[in-house]
Amino acid sequence: MTLHVGLVNLCTLTGRLLIALLFLVSGVGLIVAFPAVAGDMGTRGIPIPSSLLGVTIALWLFGGTCLFLGWRTRSAAGAILIAMIPITVLFHAPWGSEALEFQNKLNHFLMNLAIMGGLLQIIGFGPGPFSPDERRRVDENA
Repeated sequence: MTLHVGLVNLCTLTGRLLIALLFLVSGVGLIVAFPAVAGDMGTRGIPIPSSLLGVTIALWLFGGTCLFLGWRTRSAAGAILIAMIPITVLFHAPWGSEALEFQNKLNHFLMNLAIMGGLLQIIGFGPGPFSPDERRRVDENA
């Protein structure tokens, strides 16, 4: 293994694990703050906020676990990506914000876009060599 290949493999693994960690920690955080988050969703006019929040938590925890383990990574990244689109628009869109909250919302909006970019990288390039998905692909092509 050359240094370049080793570095690419390490970066791929580390990036996937960091994105997974974000969703795992966020999922747990949503559980802890469930009443407050569901209440906030309700004030924004989101229907059945408790149910949608429960689905989001399940997706963050299951999808984050899949990303962490490297199992069904493309499907997990795709599902999380699709869920992030309305969440980003409904909760972090800066347009129409007052001056004091504009920069904060813009930062969160752009961070979510960057996370979506990372998920697109996983969808496009796969989980990397340190994953059951990649081992299965190699075995099928052998």
